[in-house]
Amino acid sequence: MNLQELVQETLWKAASKIYKSPDNNGVGFRLYGGGLVLLKYMSHAFERFIQALKSSDSAHPDSGAETVDVGQYLAKNLLYIPWESRWEYVLKQVNQVGIGSLLDKAMQNIEQLNPSIRRILPREYASPNIKEDQLALFIKKLGAIPKEFDRIDEILQGVYAYFMRNSLTSGDKRQKPLATPVCIDKLLVAMMAPLRGSIFNPCCGVGSMLVDIHAFISQQQGSTSSDGIVLYGQESAFTNFQLCRMNLAIHGINGSNVKCNNESSLDRDIYPDLKADYILCAPSLTTTTNNSRHLLWLQYIISHLAPKGIAGVVLSKDSLSMDVAKGDCAWKNPVEDKWVNCVVTLPDQLFPAEERSPCLWILTREEGQKAWNEEILFIDASSGIPGKPSTLLRLSTADIGEIAEIYHHWRDKNGDYKDVKGFCKSVDWKTVKKQHFDLRPERYV
Repeated sequence: MNLQELVQETLWKAASKIYKSPDNNGVGFRLYGGGLVLLKYMSHAFERFIQALKSSDSAHPDSGAETVDVGQYLAKNLLYIPWESRWEYVLKQVNQVGIGSLLDKAMQNIEQLNPSIRRILPREYASPNIKEDQLALFIKKLGAIPKEFDRIDEILQGVYAYFMRNSLTSGDKRQKPLATPVCIDKLLVAMMAPLRGSIFNPCCGVGSMLVDIHAFISQQQGSTSSDGIVLYGQESAFTNFQLCRMNLAIHGINGSNVKCNNESSLDRDIYPDLKADYILCAPSLTTTTNNSRHLLWLQYIISHLAPKGIAGVVLSKDSLSMDVAKGDCAWKNPVEDKWVNCVVTLPDQLFPAEERSPCLWILTREEGQKAWNEEILFIDASSGIPGKPSTLLRLSTADIGEIAEIYHHWRDKNGDYKDVKGFCKSVDWKTVKKQHFDLRPERYV
């Protein structure tokens, strides 16, 4: 176990003891523990920025208060953290009675000074459901990570991500994961390759996919900037929305266009007029979902695509056949209208805690690409990559790269794409029509 893994596990166990009431889904300590991780991150980032501006001369050494205008921080998309809300101040008060009330006040003050995160940060640290002694212990353990550590940002971001994705709780170790597996997010982003324009996730959960999108863009651009990209998102569960916005904040991502709608995007659309260049999402659909719900999601996504837009959607594998035996041809319009670009089936074991066999739908309205208007690319990765070892429990970086490369070669006018028996095949839509619009890759590869 490396240092980062040790820190993550230690803090998770400490956070799991903060909440008194049964918390089988881990929402309480994900929210409250994650909020403190974010507070430490924001405080250190704020202090570094002060030093970069060489404004430390205007600070009072005993209080840490600055005389500079709050607006200059907000103008740079940074959060202004007043002294009484900063991590160092909280850490000094950790042994006092009423540390929960102090934290509530700290979060309230930050939100008042930063309108972009109103109603986002967790409150009720002084709630009867919080064990104050365990809260203080968690703060001490988190404080043991020195801010001078070279990889402090990376470690804190990793801790937060661990909190969001860890499905284990002290009460029930069979809890379902809160987010789509990391490797599926990364595969979808690698296939979409978003670099500019508007990006929309209509069911963004805790924001993991949005973070992966930002990371991909930063890597491609060679910087932490994502200039030229605007992120949009909707989430129906308010706690997930809070976790998402905090997740974006800890990665330095502007989340002002990520909204909470209290209902599914299918039932209440916050952005009815949005036409996005890229749509990436993983609707909460299981194998028991009515097939009409799959179709509704795809129709919704297509309606939000810009004229040259492209979408990647994670659905259950059941969505591909739509009960062909009963003559259900719900995919007739999407196929004949040439919206379906690519279908990828993935190993069942990627969702070990739930009965969900995942697949990816790639939809596009982007004209002018080879095979766009006549063929569909089918990739069957349900048993891994041919000729390469795989545990089927996750897709490796090499697996992700190979699947994405095949797709990009196929789409490229000058790409060197070739069918691979048992793995991938480019099929014209008339052949698919003869198969009653059955989109299961195994029917073709």
